[in-house]
Amino acid sequence: MRATLDAMTAALRPDSGTPQADSTFARFRGVLDDDLRVINRVAFDRKLDDLFHITWMLESERVETLRHHGIADTAAARVIVDSLIRRLGAQGIWTRDGGEGLVFSVNEDTVAAVVGPLLSPAGRAYLTIASQEQHRPSANDASLMVSWDEFGDRLAADGFVSTYPTSPFTAEMRDRGAMFLRFYLRGSPGFDGRAPTLTEAAKTNMEHFLAVYGATPAGAIVRGYRDALKAQGYRGGKTLDEHLARQRP
Repeated sequence: MRATLDAMTAALRPDSGTPQADSTFARFRGVLDDDLRVINRVAFDRKLDDLFHITWMLESERVETLRHHGIADTAAARVIVDSLIRRLGAQGIWTRDGGEGLVFSVNEDTVAAVVGPLLSPAGRAYLTIASQEQHRPSANDASLMVSWDEFGDRLAADGFVSTYPTSPFTAEMRDRGAMFLRFYLRGSPGFDGRAPTLTEAAKTNMEHFLAVYGATPAGAIVRGYRDALKAQGYRGGKTLDEHLARQRP
């Protein structure tokens, strides 16, 4: 991974600060992903995985795990884990819990520190968004990880597509925006299970979003959806899919 970052830096330097540098970075991004696929296959460390989850284990399992790995106590286990994660991070690898074990991904902060100064404003904006999502994901496994208000802020405020329409990252960010919009509309406008009508809390949430972000492209889509629901008494059904099929953030 570190070798790839070094090669990337050398390739970017002649076009530093230009859209061409962004395009080169986008190509190398695929190489980083290839590196990670190899790491996830062969570099899994059972000891690291066990110690990473030590504080979540039942007492009997915790004692047996510490004994098996020759670790004195939970505090010592955390010191080992934190040290290993820092070392991986310095190599450009982010470690997270994937539910069934550790998962390694690109450490966006390391990438930003190494290549960010060589990219254009669009490339740096992309890395800022990527870092934010890595440290504080908007959603994971179809569950919202931040408040609805903060999710609305992220949905409406990044403005990447309109600000950098020709960036090599625009298509990815457009798809991200579409995914976030669908997530927001499917989750925020909750429907009463007994009667498929929009809840009062969901109406309030939607109106708040429109009051703050009504002038944005996402705001226009949310308003159209709100108006379509209102016209049919705020009842659910196919309204969302039909509306989104005609729109694109």
